[in-house]
Amino acid sequence: TAISKRTEGLYRQIWCVFDKDDFSDFDDAICLADKHGIGTAFSNQAFDLWFIMHFKVCNGALHRDKYEDIINSCFVRDINNRYKKPYGELYSKLKNKIEKAVNNAKVGHQNHIKNGGKPSDWESCTTVYKLVSELLKWQKR
Repeated sequence: TAISKRTEGLYRQIWCVFDKDDFSDFDDAICLADKHGIGTAFSNQAFDLWFIMHFKVCNGALHRDKYEDIINSCFVRDINNRYKKPYGELYSKLKNKIEKAVNNAKVGHQNHIKNGGKPSDWESCTTVYKLVSELLKWQKR
């Protein structure tokens, strides 16, 4: 769908947002999007990693089963609230921390690039910051 939308030429940018989870075609999806000029905002292992980035940089492997506990520990300390999917008011709770999340995710992503390997090997990495950075440009207009 993203490739066909890109071909139509009706949009300035097309982005795919996806998780690695346990999918084996993760790297292929990133390569295919790059080949067609489509942005990717991926998370390895799951999107919830982006929420953690609002509080800290994640270095090293962190399984997605631990994300909820980490987010809750951050919320108790900083927001005095609990995280559980789905969480409808999450944006309002995190919006004042977006700049920190962008910086934390960028640092983590750059560390993974420097260490080499494929995105499927970069556990605890997210490029959602790239999409959010683009969206923030439009907010400032």
